[in-house]
Amino acid sequence: FHKGDVLITTATGVMSEEEGEKWGLVPTHAYAVLDIREHKLFWLYVFLMLQDLSSFLGIFWIAWEDLCQYYDVIYLSWNPGLFKESTCIHSTWDAKQGPVKDAYSLANNPQYKLEVQCPQGGAVVWVLLSRHITDKDDFAHNREFITMVVYKTDGKKVYYPG
Repeated sequence: FHKGDVLITTATGVMSEEEGEKWGLVPTHAYAVLDIREHKLFWLYVFLMLQDLSSFLGIFWIAWEDLCQYYDVIYLSWNPGLFKESTCIHSTWDAKQGPVKDAYSLANNPQYKLEVQCPQGGAVVWVLLSRHITDKDDFAHNREFITMVVYKTDGKKVYYPG
């Protein structure tokens, strides 16, 4: 973070106007993390809140525990220049295609094979899974989630979790 390799943002969820005023937060609003410090065994974060360019609402510190209580999400946006090589795959998948709960079958879920050719000693691989939300209501209520499970199968399709 302090090297400038990652941009951290966080966002509040739905809350009443009373709650927002009580905590000094805007409901369903994004905040940029400007600094992170350890202070007497507490992690503190600095946020810049700009509602619009003409309205500067302030910079404030918040403890990690309070961040976890009052914010719904944290986003980490990594500098792509950190990676010597990269590949990007864009795909779509409607959650209604697969089972509602994939604890029983993975047959209809998207599956990808990752093959890494690297020098002796191994390599580090980062995989970014990103869900593009196009429905504001879905964003507010997080009705659908995505996840990734890694299996070592020599490229064979996985039908059942395990």
